[in-house]
Amino acid sequence: MQASEPSARELELRASDLDRSAVVDILQAACADGRISLPEHSERTDSALRAKTVGELSRLIADLGHVPRSIVMSSAGQPPPPVELPSYSSSRAVMSEVRRTGAWLVPEQMSVTGMMGEIRLDMREAYFASHRILIDVSLLMAELQIRVHQGTRVEDRTRLIAADLNTKSLGTPRPDAPLIVLTGSCVMSSITVRGYDGAA
Repeated sequence: MQASEPSARELELRASDLDRSAVVDILQAACADGRISLPEHSERTDSALRAKTVGELSRLIADLGHVPRSIVMSSAGQPPPPVELPSYSSSRAVMSEVRRTGAWLVPEQMSVTGMMGEIRLDMREAYFASHRILIDVSLLMAELQIRVHQGTRVEDRTRLIAADLNTKSLGTPRPDAPLIVLTGSCVMSSITVRGYDGAA
């Protein structure tokens, strides 16, 4: 599931709502950092929301240097996601273990609660509801492991008390990759975000 340029056949595939949303997020980020103007952002966003194919979406961001992750995952060599994917707005492990693996939909916001337990969120085969994912944690003597593809961006806003947060092998951040924002509190616990290269 690594990012690559779509082939001519893939560019002709019908775009999904996730594809359109990913392009809109990329355009918003490009406007925020000054790469495109407000009028240009408005024009491109309107075009993105009306786009029928992956090719139409790709042309809107071609000069921004990347292809959106959801297009790669849902169209470029990967089967489209099922109509309904499992999604978890919360994960709770109290003296137990919880794992989220395989194909699932990562919601825009989710909460993770652990007390003397272990939570593993494997996002390597996941689809993302938004380009920006907010994970609010509440951990007490617990362990949270997050597995992602290399290039995923991580922003730490947690409050650590006798706790550790480690990021490993994330590689160079990609502007088209999801941004995972961690908030909340972590007491006598550990959070590890590890990046992997290639398929899960």
